[in-house]
Amino acid sequence: MPEKRERLDIIHDMLTTIIKHNNKLGPTRLIHLSNLSPAMFKEYTAELSDNILISKFKEKNKNFFEVTEKGFVFLQQYKTFRNFIEELGL
Repeated sequence: MPEKRERLDIIHDMLTTIIKHNNKLGPTRLIHLSNLSPAMFKEYTAELSDNILISKFKEKNKNFFEVTEKGFVFLQQYKTFRNFIEELGL
């Protein structure tokens, strides 16, 4: 059985997935690529939007998400944190 992902790992995965797609990704594709249920996806996107890590915008009547500057800062700090944890062997 695969290991359950931690909350911060899911956030990291969502943000990096958006960035890998030219920082513009629709909700349906993000749900599939993030491997989340629609309910969990809604919860995470609401949290990320509330904390201004992502923003939602419309283009040609379609919704998209993009990572904000604060989201990029989060990813830098996340990488630093993960490196620190690995150095400690935890």
